[in-house]
Amino acid sequence: MTQLDLYKEFYSLENEYRPLMDELTYNQENYKKTGYKGWVWLQSKLIYQPDILFIGYNPGQSKGGEKDFYFPLTGDRQFSCFEDNNAYYNYPRELATGQPTRWYERNQPQNNDFYVQFLDIIWRCAEELYSNGCIQKKSKVPQWFKTIEEKVSFINLYPMATENIDILECLLNRIYEKHPEIILGLYEEKPREEKKKQPILTDYEIKFPFIYRVQKIQKWMEPKLTVCIGSTAFRDFTCCGKHYKPNAKRLIIPNSSDYISNDIIPNVIGFKRTPSWPTEAVANEIVKRLLSKNP
Repeated sequence: MTQLDLYKEFYSLENEYRPLMDELTYNQENYKKTGYKGWVWLQSKLIYQPDILFIGYNPGQSKGGEKDFYFPLTGDRQFSCFEDNNAYYNYPRELATGQPTRWYERNQPQNNDFYVQFLDIIWRCAEELYSNGCIQKKSKVPQWFKTIEEKVSFINLYPMATENIDILECLLNRIYEKHPEIILGLYEEKPREEKKKQPILTDYEIKFPFIYRVQKIQKWMEPKLTVCIGSTAFRDFTCCGKHYKPNAKRLIIPNSSDYISNDIIPNVIGFKRTPSWPTEAVANEIVKRLLSKNP
């Protein structure tokens, strides 16, 4: 596998989503009541052999909602946590001066709790791994910014944007109810024919084609470390029926690769997100593991 191969394979997988993406985009008025807020799968650059691959459950919102129409975001993109007015947003300042709030202006008002906590992990890891001892100036773009954009990737298990997991599951069931052929079409030919004989798919069977694609991408990317954002993301991604109990630091660390699907690189961890993220513990675990791989 090379970076070019990875691009081609990802494009092929994303193309397999086209019937579903088109249904949700062209007919999104039929799904907004179910909580659909757009489509985002990859939320960063697509990187071959990154240091870290973050796997989220699903995005909260896509592009264009303020226009009452959600455009699907496809392909790779700028790391979402580095977008203007995302984690932090000083609206009065922008209104008065036209100046957006940059992601590194951590003294500005918080706008998105998910990205504030995500950036805290990124910041802590970057200072340990990529800063080369440089002291970062407050409210200035850090020296390690370009480096980390080439070292870290972020993808969602489920590309459909909703406010929470319960709404996503309702949306998936709504799609399956209206267009079972679209969900079944995400299966490979042999299992698809077997599923057609069933009266109805279980919730897990509806979600599995999405999980399977991220498993394939993770295997192709060959990250040094995979970090699942949240207990449910960890359980779904690893296809593990066991309900892992976070340790005292609220980290989810498998005791043995036997608990994880054989198709997945075993170096994967997760963490419990609620009530707030254990950002320091997650960053420390990431740094420890990556440094052990780079003696």
